[in-house]
Amino acid sequence: MPGTGSPAVSPSGRGGPGSSQSAGPARHPAGPPRAGSRDQARALARRLITGLTLPAGGRPAVPRPVPALLGHPGQETGGGHTIDLHEFVSIRQSVGSAGKFLLAHVPAGMKWSGNGTASGAGGQQDTFFSETMRRPPAGIYQADLVL
Repeated sequence: MPGTGSPAVSPSGRGGPGSSQSAGPARHPAGPPRAGSRDQARALARRLITGLTLPAGGRPAVPRPVPALLGHPGQETGGGHTIDLHEFVSIRQSVGSAGKFLLAHVPAGMKWSGNGTASGAGGQQDTFFSETMRRPPAGIYQADLVL
């Protein structure tokens, strides 16, 4: 089961899609990453992934090879930059059981945003579950977990 944290940063740093202005320096000299910076989005993606509650027995995994449908961002956004981080976890449950668990354990500040299947080359099919941050921080247009 891959967990993907994908915050989309608008180039203007204002949290909206479609602007073409530069985000400017990524960090204040002695503070947190600047709103709208790639550093801010990367930190948020890490926080989303590490805050995910996994089903019992979930453990880190490194699939060899990585399935084709999992080698790209879990979800594309409409504008700006996208930060996409992956973490693979092995679980000993069916997809249905894992989905029920994830639905019952949506992280604080997130909302369930859907599930479905995706088809890839060679007839490969993957099931996904997604969650979206209710109120992304200033400078972040959208933040999703796609599992």
